[in-house]
Amino acid sequence: MIHPARLMLITWAGAFVLFFALPFELTSRSFSWTGFAVLILFILFFSFGAILKTFRLPPRRQVSKVYLNFKRFDFFTKIASIITIIVFSLDIIQNNSLNLADAYANRSSQAQALLHGDISGSSIWFKIGFLIYPASYIYIIKEIIFTQKLRSIQFAFYGLLPGVMSAIAMGGRATMFNIIAYSMLAYNIRRKRFPQSKKIQNNFKTSKFKLFLALLIISAAFFYFVNVFIERAMVAGGTVYMLDMVGDIWGVQFSGPIYEIALQVFGPLFVFVIFVFSWYLLQGLVMSNYLFVNYDGSPLLGVYGLDLASAAVRRTNPEWVSEKFNYLLSMDTYGFLPSAFGSIFIDFKYFGFLIVMIWGWLAGLVYLRIKTSNDPRWLLFVPYVVFGILFSLINTPLGYSNGLMSHLWLIIGFFLVKKFRLKENF
Repeated sequence: MIHPARLMLITWAGAFVLFFALPFELTSRSFSWTGFAVLILFILFFSFGAILKTFRLPPRRQVSKVYLNFKRFDFFTKIASIITIIVFSLDIIQNNSLNLADAYANRSSQAQALLHGDISGSSIWFKIGFLIYPASYIYIIKEIIFTQKLRSIQFAFYGLLPGVMSAIAMGGRATMFNIIAYSMLAYNIRRKRFPQSKKIQNNFKTSKFKLFLALLIISAAFFYFVNVFIERAMVAGGTVYMLDMVGDIWGVQFSGPIYEIALQVFGPLFVFVIFVFSWYLLQGLVMSNYLFVNYDGSPLLGVYGLDLASAAVRRTNPEWVSEKFNYLLSMDTYGFLPSAFGSIFIDFKYFGFLIVMIWGWLAGLVYLRIKTSNDPRWLLFVPYVVFGILFSLINTPLGYSNGLMSHLWLIIGFFLVKKFRLKENF
């Protein structure tokens, strides 16, 4: 596992390199040196928290072997996955979510309800599924890291299917992307953890059919991602129209000779897909910079960054939520992804430096346990820590794609795994 401070620096430095390498042009937005200074402070506070916890790494203690029992873990996560599949199936049928246009309309109506402080119109099935579908993430991670021979049918049913159903029900693509990302991170852990164990590698070796199936699933997920963006563009007027109008609507566009050549060679559809994918990942650079300089509203104390906090306050004080979110709309930042640091700044202003330092300290704690502990359960945390840092470009670990419930299920899963120590006689 790479040190969290180093990974955070690489992530943000790489994002800026990519942003300026692509033919982006800011039309109604701009970068400011003050915004850059605040961003650097946030990154430094995160790094300080991570380094503070890992400044001195004690040697790993080899006092006993540790054995893990996953029976309780499997029982509860499988039950959660089954319930997720059932309730999201009912919600998909009820809302015709297989139609991407209808799914986009439902998603937009939910966003408008949030803007006006209205109570969510989601069905009871959706609400139940929203709370429990992240259990499938920790099941996927556990299966890949700890299971010697991957049980394909169980992996697909209890791990992949709940995420696919949630993506269809929500009309988005984040959960399917999360499945792919967590799977890749978990497999990387396993590959590095057992580099010389031929027996384990052979047991985990994927057949050609399974490899083909995995590539097919990834291709289908990518096809779904692309079609979500294209369908939304078609609703707005088409890809050509969107490429012409994004400068006025979003304040950013592709321009210049590289852009013109790409249009001629690849066509507007391909260029639009590249634009929306890159803007999705990199918009936090622009939005956070603007918010650091111009946001002078009161801190929202988690209502902006946490879905469940927002839902709770909307039931008790909807006018307050509407007022605060409409203020962000007037700044032309509502609906955009302001990065983890921009989100924390809206919720806590400069007190967010302390929040970020605690985040760094917790990431450092996981790094410390991985490097020094004899408890392999800590490996379950690594994909979440790495994913949270990489996607700090978009939102906080607790705010991105139902992250609060994802991390809650991570903690539940950690304690559901029984640990046994076997003393060795010398």
